[in-house]
Amino acid sequence: MPIFGILILGFTLTVVIVSSYYERYYNHKYSHEGDGQDGHLEADDAADRQSITEISIFEKDEQYALESIGEDSVYSYIFSENKFSWLVTLFVVILQTGALLYFVDAAIREPENETSDWIYSWKCPRDNLECMNENDVSDLGWVIFYFLMLAHVSKDFINGLKLTVLCSKRRHGRYAMIKYFCGGFILIWISSLAMFSSVLYNKAIARSETELIENAVIVLFVCDVDEFSHMAVRAVKSLRTGTREASDEIATLSAAVEKMSADFCKLQKKMKVRDEEMEFLSEERDEELKLVQKQYEEMKMCLRKKDEELKKVLQSNVQLELRMKSLEGRVMLWIQSHPVERPIDNPDLGDYETPSARCVDLPYED
Repeated sequence: MPIFGILILGFTLTVVIVSSYYERYYNHKYSHEGDGQDGHLEADDAADRQSITEISIFEKDEQYALESIGEDSVYSYIFSENKFSWLVTLFVVILQTGALLYFVDAAIREPENETSDWIYSWKCPRDNLECMNENDVSDLGWVIFYFLMLAHVSKDFINGLKLTVLCSKRRHGRYAMIKYFCGGFILIWISSLAMFSSVLYNKAIARSETELIENAVIVLFVCDVDEFSHMAVRAVKSLRTGTREASDEIATLSAAVEKMSADFCKLQKKMKVRDEEMEFLSEERDEELKLVQKQYEEMKMCLRKKDEELKKVLQSNVQLELRMKSLEGRVMLWIQSHPVERPIDNPDLGDYETPSARCVDLPYED
């Protein structure tokens, strides 16, 4: 195991050195191009712009480092100024390392080692000359295992590389470089050790797909201890400030309740005034409705009277028509029974009636 730790440390330092030389080459290349293009700028203006840019870059680097290492992990405490937080981070890292080393130690095949969990897959019964291999782990099971492990630890490994690359930036001070290097090394170390111990332990004892996945989940749980520790620290912190926060919340809620009560009283008064207004309006509308109904009844009675008068007029008209027809018939009968006298001495007068004919009284019957 010391060799594995030295390899991880050497890998981390190699990444820092390579990224540092790459940054120097990159800056040197583009600085010469910039000198040819912007050589006319004054030195003091360039220095002012550089100082402002560096301040904004430092803030972005701190936020980038915090997001990379995880704000929900105790690893982020390494970026704080509190020494007790550093001790908490160190304790969690040692705890995770020790737990993972237990898996590595248990996977070593040593017959004399009583702590070894190695399970031999070949069984040779005494009553049979042929030995049987009881290892039922298939290639598909190992593929699923590697996928689960890589999906979980690759994020921390990549974020660790990001922090080590950030550590190599020449713009950072020594203190910031140490913090970024420690954060990146912790992520790379825990993720690599988890992968190594899980593979080694499963090769030692896993003899079925279910055991393979079960052991992987246990190791992944150890990797998440930093997040659970962060939640525990937050819970302890809330206990210290819980009473004060609770009293503040109670006072805030009391003030809110009083305000709501006052608003409710105002609302009740407004509703009472509106109810009175609505009642007054409803009474006025009822009176108007009664007046309209009264006018409607009067108009209805008037229409009935008009209908009766019209019926009487129609009846009298019918009687007059009958009388006119009777009178016309009598006139025709009288004319037929009384011929008209014509003057003899003046034939040009035609059917001229004599005065005696026009003055004859006609009979009248009622």
